[in-house]
Amino acid sequence: MNPLTLAEAMKCLRSKPATNGIAQLNLISHCGLHQFRIFLEAYFSLYQSPVTMLEEIYGGLFKKLHEPPLSPCLAHLIILDSDTLLAGRSLRSHPNDNSDKAFQDAIVQLKSTLRSFAAQTQDPVFILPLRVDAAYFEHSVPSVVSVPDRRFTHCLEMLSELQLENPQIQCLKVTPSEIDQKRFLETGEPLHSHAASTAALAAVRGILTQIRGQSPDQELKKLLITDLDNTFWGGILGEVGWEAITCDETALGKGHWLYQHFLNQLASEGVILAIASKNNAETVFECFSKRQIPCPLKNFAMTEIHWNPKSTSVTRILETLNLLPSSVVIIDDSPAELDEITQAIPDVTTLCFPSSLSEMPDFLKSLRGHFLRARPATGVESRLKSYQSAARIAVTRETNSDGYENYLKSLEMELTIERIRPEQKERVFELLNKTNQFNLTGQRYHLSEFEMILRNAHVYAISLKDRLTDFGIIGAAIVNQNTLEQFVLSCRVFSRHIEDASIKFFRERGVTEIPFRPTPKNQLVHDFLNLPKVRPYFGILTVG
Repeated sequence: MNPLTLAEAMKCLRSKPATNGIAQLNLISHCGLHQFRIFLEAYFSLYQSPVTMLEEIYGGLFKKLHEPPLSPCLAHLIILDSDTLLAGRSLRSHPNDNSDKAFQDAIVQLKSTLRSFAAQTQDPVFILPLRVDAAYFEHSVPSVVSVPDRRFTHCLEMLSELQLENPQIQCLKVTPSEIDQKRFLETGEPLHSHAASTAALAAVRGILTQIRGQSPDQELKKLLITDLDNTFWGGILGEVGWEAITCDETALGKGHWLYQHFLNQLASEGVILAIASKNNAETVFECFSKRQIPCPLKNFAMTEIHWNPKSTSVTRILETLNLLPSSVVIIDDSPAELDEITQAIPDVTTLCFPSSLSEMPDFLKSLRGHFLRARPATGVESRLKSYQSAARIAVTRETNSDGYENYLKSLEMELTIERIRPEQKERVFELLNKTNQFNLTGQRYHLSEFEMILRNAHVYAISLKDRLTDFGIIGAAIVNQNTLEQFVLSCRVFSRHIEDASIKFFRERGVTEIPFRPTPKNQLVHDFLNLPKVRPYFGILTVG
């Protein structure tokens, strides 16, 4: 992601949902940071982790740090500007030998205050030091222009020591941000727009990387596949029976109980759940029906329960749900099983289920990092039903082709292709930037680029519903004269021949050019465009 302009950030905030994010960010600053705050909110939103700012403090930083921290929150972000870090006001007022002593005293006080603040909260504390401009001192103390560089280095050394003492504290490293002294004196806000954007982007990346355990520029996972025995529940079902497996708040079952409730949370956020277990399917289903299981079977999009290799189960789940190996995390208590899977499917992510309750907090924190969501997902129930429907379609198709066509007809599908309406812009923009597999070109768009496309080309929203589910908007297209410049389709509706019906629609309206641009993930589009003939769509097509 490249730094936004202020106009782009404002547009991003205007287009985001009206509901506030669940996560809260406590921003503490000594100076005015209005633009910086705007950029922070915009970047968190673009990284799918919108936050609610608890408050922004102008002045009184040390007083605020001595108060009990607001908690719980996503993180505390403390901005240390030039005056705070370098005792700048003391230097300007007393440009003599005592200035170094004032600086050393300020550093000792700052380190003690930050250490005390972190000790009072369980939430992560991030510190962002803003690099002072040497010109800050030029008019009053020309002889000490080199002082800021030396003192800033001392400040970073102090923060590094503090970070080593307390892993809860993280010092964010940013490209040096020049303080705009004239702006600071006139408005109390030290950063010009570009510096505020760059610093905010670095801060958001640093915070999300620490919390997720991976860069926010890496895609979040979509699917979790879990083992059952000694993972989802305690015990070997085939040996102890459904009565004796453990998944409650007792000592033996507590870890599995926590894990299942965590899976429920992920499901509520839109993460897809599936089961891959070497077991007798009838025994498993009996257990779900007779035991009170915290995470019920209805929360799972698909189950693979048999005695074939686990890699076979994972491959089948990925193919059925039309997801890439890089989008899945697999949980199993057996390192051997996980090794067998990664040998066959190298791009998957695997985590070994902990053997003791004491290891659960770190395990769940690591797992949360792959699926972090800062707001409840919308359309979770319909999304789950669509994946469950995909699993049923796959079974029917494998049984016999005639049955598959009859099943598609029985769905009573209604496909709508229409010029985009204002209320559809957010979802279409999201699809264009998030879809990987069925993506004609792999192109990503800034909001300003999307707004220009809306003015200069025809943008279409593609929606689908059937007798079981209303999927909402599942595709988008950009048509410029006779060229289909972009076409994306959600993986939830693959295998229904929606893509065939859509291409036929656009060709009938003058599209003759469909320029395909290969990416590492869109082989599916290549295969579709090279099909020998258009496949039949068994449903109603409505033109909006």
